[in-house]
Amino acid sequence: SADVDGLYDSLQAARIALVKSMPITKTDSIIVYQSQSVLPVLVITYQLTGTIDQEADTVQRNNIAHPGFVPAMASLEVKKVA
Repeated sequence: SADVDGLYDSLQAARIALVKSMPITKTDSIIVYQSQSVLPVLVITYQLTGTIDQEADTVQRNNIAHPGFVPAMASLEVKKVA
């Protein structure tokens, strides 16, 4: 019984060490947005995500020619990192 308890404790410690060593990954989600007026990508990205970190991704993802002037009624995909 002592050998089984010791083995269980060792396996439990190994499992905990393995979980702690795994990198934390963030999940991404895509927000589909249709602008109601002409706005810069920077403003749209901030309004949807609370940060400007995804501005470059939004420009590239949506093939935006002029990031300062996103046309009204344009449908955009904005990546939100959770």
